[in-house]
Amino acid sequence: MWRHRFLIKGSEQELAWLNAQAQRRYLLMAIHGNWYQFKKVPTIYRVFSEYVPQTIAADMSNSNSTFQVLAQVQVQQPDVQIVYTGSDQPALQQTTMAPTDPKVRLEVALQLRDQAMNTINLSLYAGVVVWGLFLILILHQGDTDLIGVWMPTMHVFVSALTADLDTEEPALKSLGRWTLVGHSKKGQYWYDLQTLANAAEIKQTLRPFVATDTNVNVLSWLGLAPLGWFV
Repeated sequence: MWRHRFLIKGSEQELAWLNAQAQRRYLLMAIHGNWYQFKKVPTIYRVFSEYVPQTIAADMSNSNSTFQVLAQVQVQQPDVQIVYTGSDQPALQQTTMAPTDPKVRLEVALQLRDQAMNTINLSLYAGVVVWGLFLILILHQGDTDLIGVWMPTMHVFVSALTADLDTEEPALKSLGRWTLVGHSKKGQYWYDLQTLANAAEIKQTLRPFVATDTNVNVLSWLGLAPLGWFV
């Protein structure tokens, strides 16, 4: 199986996590960047990691050794390899091993930390660029209503009409998105209008399209229908 972890290679935190997997009988097989490959094994292993110079790492062999080389990771500065080994020998399960060469360990940790920070910064910049391109794409699409994702809904009640309003008429359409909720046999019509206009603006825009004796009521999206409607 593959697991993704953002850890400093050769750190105590990484080693603790690898040994936690080994306790579940998942043994490290390979490391590629921040991806770790494991395989199921019949016994519990103890995993170790060490910074090894290239001349020594090239000659390491698993033959006739208590320790099995599991994976190796190349580090450029300093020029060393992080070698991961493991053993299922009972005598080594509780062995405490002190880290060697603290100076090299610190140099490697600092180098890997810098690489990790560069990766994070690059990801952030890439995310900003992607979102910027996405917004530009939206702005250039003429049929996309940026403020139309959500607008308050006003309830418009018109009484009495002889026919449905032509909400595709430019003046009415400019108010927002109209939806006919229903109407009664007496010519009472109820529309839901998603708009940024207020009640006075809606009534003023409607006036040229209805008779002078037509009653227009506009309630906010929190309001209720007038009593007696659709009865």
